[in-house]
Amino acid sequence: MRSLGWAWLVLSPILFLMAALSTVKSETTYYLQLACFGTVALSGVIGSAALLLGHSLGRRILQVLSWLGFAYFTGAALLIPVFHILRAPEVTLSTLAIVVPIAGAIGVVGIPFLYIARKLGNAQPAVPADGLGSGSG
Repeated sequence: MRSLGWAWLVLSPILFLMAALSTVKSETTYYLQLACFGTVALSGVIGSAALLLGHSLGRRILQVLSWLGFAYFTGAALLIPVFHILRAPEVTLSTLAIVVPIAGAIGVVGIPFLYIARKLGNAQPAVPADGLGSGSG
């Protein structure tokens, strides 16, 4: 479980950098995207630190962020072909042969997020260092 904390600790700044380097047509969209990814990155650092320090809240934070990551990349992968069909002036099999694999590659990026979310959801709460747990006795 600690490895997932370290993974999110490394991934969080990369997410922010990804948003900072992106190019969009609107300055407002850029700053909105930067704020959203910045919030996710900060939450990832906080959740990672909490998980690495043994707090159960860290597991829940990282699980939610992992589900969001999965939804983001999978949603994008599903919407790219739809928007291509709806907005392209001429949709042919050759253009779909380009768009669909690109969308598939984006969707594949969401698979590790699904793995992390499921692994965090199935994880048992951390046992205190004394190994006795918090039961009465």
